[in-house]
Amino acid sequence: MGYGNHKKKGISKQKLVTFSCIFLLIWLFLSSLADRSPLKTISSIGQLFSENPEPVLHYSRDQLLSIVKSKDSEIDSLQNVIEGFKVIQENDIARVEIDSEELNVRSAPSINSNVIFKIPDSTIVEILLFDSESFSIAGESGKWCKIEYGGERGWVWGNYLQKVSK
Repeated sequence: MGYGNHKKKGISKQKLVTFSCIFLLIWLFLSSLADRSPLKTISSIGQLFSENPEPVLHYSRDQLLSIVKSKDSEIDSLQNVIEGFKVIQENDIARVEIDSEELNVRSAPSINSNVIFKIPDSTIVEILLFDSESFSIAGESGKWCKIEYGGERGWVWGNYLQKVSK
């Protein structure tokens, strides 16, 4: 036996490359059938071996459109809230206008929250912000307003404030 008749044992490089290419083509084909990218497939396999696997969500085109419409609706509602802030902006000033002698300043935007101090009628206060949500108190619709007066901050019913030009 000469040198030319010697057979190598094991898998040849050519067979390994051929097998790898066939495997890759099958994987790509199956990924396309499952409507997934190969990268998502890899990440799914990685999640199987992680300590806290997260569920992989698959959405149809209709489900994605529904989600986008829902998010658009949320954005529209937030834009309406932003528009509400433009009426009285941060650092505007307002005068207290109430039928009694003093206005209760509360710790939170609620009629049930604690009164932390009182402001006399016709006092000028600094507006910090208006609550984004409208409420009804004694049949009157309005918003709570966070104010600052004498270095103290608190919440008052916004209907008792009249914007004053600086």
